[in-house]
Amino acid sequence: MDPVSSTSSSKILRYASLTLVLLLSVVLFDRVWYALLFGQYDKMFSMVKNFKPAHTLIVGSSHILWDLDSEVLAKESGKQVVLLNVPGANLVLRKEIVSEYLKKNKDQLPSLLVLETDKFAFNKERYPDSAYKSVKGYYHKGLFQNFLDKKVPQESSLEYWTFRLSHSYSLNSYSHFIFSKLYDKYLSAAFVWKLNAEESKQNGNEMRVSQWKKQYEGLAPKLEPELIQELYDILKFTGRHGVRTILLETPNYRFSKEDDSAYEVVREELKKIAEDSGAVYIRLNPEEFETDPETFFDASHLNLLGKARYTAAFETELKKRKLL
Repeated sequence: MDPVSSTSSSKILRYASLTLVLLLSVVLFDRVWYALLFGQYDKMFSMVKNFKPAHTLIVGSSHILWDLDSEVLAKESGKQVVLLNVPGANLVLRKEIVSEYLKKNKDQLPSLLVLETDKFAFNKERYPDSAYKSVKGYYHKGLFQNFLDKKVPQESSLEYWTFRLSHSYSLNSYSHFIFSKLYDKYLSAAFVWKLNAEESKQNGNEMRVSQWKKQYEGLAPKLEPELIQELYDILKFTGRHGVRTILLETPNYRFSKEDDSAYEVVREELKKIAEDSGAVYIRLNPEEFETDPETFFDASHLNLLGKARYTAAFETELKKRKLL
C-alpha cells in the first residue's frame, strides 16, 4: 500500500474515532445532566410524584393550587387525592394532563375529577397557549409525547430537534411559569399571609383592590369555540372512562355586581356543558368567597386563610352531594 494513502486512511480513521468519542461524550454528559437536574425540575410540578392512582384527581392552573388543599381533602375524606397543575394552563393543556393521567392509571382510574373552570376558562388572553412549554421536561420521561410532538414544531424546526435530541435542553422550559411554580410551591406557605397582611396595613384594602382591577380591566367575557370544544372533549373522555367530573368555578375577586353579572354568559355555558355531559358545575357561595379582599392574595389567588375556608366549604359540598 502507498505510504501516503496509508497515512491518510489512518488520519481519517483517527478523526472519525475522535468524532465518535466526542459525540458519545456529549450524549453521555447530556443524559447525566438531565438525570441530575430532573429531580429539581419535577419538584416544581410534582407530575412524576403525583401520577399515581387516587380516588380524586384535581387538575388546573396555579389557581387550583392556591385555592384547594389536596392534603386536607385527603386527610378528611380518608381517600387518596392528587392535584396536578401548571401555572397558566389553558383547557388544551388541562385536557392533556387529564388524558395522560388516565392513560397512566388505566388499571386504577380515579372515581372523581375536579377540573378548574373559572370565568376566564374560555378566554385565550387570560390563559395563553404558551403554558405548555412548562411540561417539555417530561417528554423524555414518556409523558406528553404525542402532545409535544405536535406543539413544539410550531415554534421552529430547530427548537423541535434540539428539544428531541437533547434531554437536558428539554428542561429549559418557559422560565416565567417555572419561577411562578417555584414561588407557588416553596414560598407561598411561608410568606403569602405575611405579605398580604403587610400590604393591607400599608395600603389598605381599597388600594389593593384598585391595583387588582387595573390588572383585569382589559379582560372581558369570552366564549372561544375551540376552548369550548376542548372542555367537551375532556368530559367525553372522562365519561368514556366512567370518571365523574366536577367543573369547579374557582373564585376570582368580585369588583362589582355589574362586572360579575357580565360573566353570567360564561357560567350559563359551563352549566350547559356540564348538563350535556353528565358532569356537575359548582360555584361555592360567591358572597362568601369572592367579596372579601382579606382572603385573597391577589385577584385570582386565595391566601392561606381563604384557602383553608374554601377547602372546608368544598369538602362539605362534596359530602352533601355524596361525591367524596
